[in-house]
Amino acid sequence: MPKYVHVVAHLTPDELEQRYRKVDDPVERSHLQIVWLLARGKRVREVAEVMGYCANWIRIVARRYNQHGPAVLADQRQHNKGAPSLLTGEHQQQLQRVLEQAPADGGLWTGPKVAQWMGGRTGRTIHPQRGWEYLKRLGFSLQVPRPRHHKADPVQQELFKRELPEQVRQIQHAHPHAQVEVWAMDEHRVGLKPVIRRVWARHPAIARSFVCNNAMNGSTCMDFFIPKQERANGCWCRSREYRGLQPCFSALCAGGCR
Repeated sequence: MPKYVHVVAHLTPDELEQRYRKVDDPVERSHLQIVWLLARGKRVREVAEVMGYCANWIRIVARRYNQHGPAVLADQRQHNKGAPSLLTGEHQQQLQRVLEQAPADGGLWTGPKVAQWMGGRTGRTIHPQRGWEYLKRLGFSLQVPRPRHHKADPVQQELFKRELPEQVRQIQHAHPHAQVEVWAMDEHRVGLKPVIRRVWARHPAIARSFVCNNAMNGSTCMDFFIPKQERANGCWCRSREYRGLQPCFSALCAGGCR
C-alpha cells in the first residue's frame, strides 16, 4: 500500500485548516483534520497515529473527499434510514382502535397480547417486548386503579362531602388555636392487602398510594398525597376514597386544615 495518499485540491490546505478549526461537529472536524494533514504531505501512518484511527479508515476518508468533495466529510449517519417500522401507519391506527376495547379473551391488554395482535397483522413472530414498546408509543402507561369499597353508598358519600366542610369549620371556630386534622381510617385485618392490578391507560391522573399495616390495633390505612396544585396549600389527608372526596378536601384545604 502507498505510504502517501494524493488529495484532490477541492480546497487549499489553508482553507481546510480554517474549516477544521471553526466547525463544531466533532465527526466533521476529525475528517477535515485528516484531509488537512494529508494535504500537507503527511504519511498515512503518521495521520493514523495522530488521529487514533486505523490506516484503512484514513484512506477511506481521503477517497471520499477526492470523489465527492468536502460535503461528504460531515457526519453521514443522519441520512441512515434505520430499520423499518414493524407496523405501518394504517396498522398503528387499527391498534389504537383495538386498544380502546377489551381483548378477545376478556382480560386486560398486556405487552404479549399486543405482540400477538401485531404478529397476526404482519405474519411474523413478534417478541413480547415489541408489544410493550408500541403501548408506550401510542401514549399508554401502566396505572393502578383507585381502590373502592364494594359496599360504598354514593348517596352517603355525597352527603358526607356536603356536610364535612361545615363540621370542620365549626370545630375550628370552637377551637381557634388548635390545628384541625382530617383522617379517614379503614379498619382491616392485619396482613390483608388489597390486590390491585396495574392496567394500561392514557394520561395518569391518580395519586400514588402507599399501604401500611398497624400491628398494634390491627388496622390498615391508605396514605394519599394530594396533587401538586393542592399540596402547595399545605393540604394532607388520608382516605380510601380520595377521588370521590377530592372536592371536599379541596374545600378544606382553602380553610387551612391539614
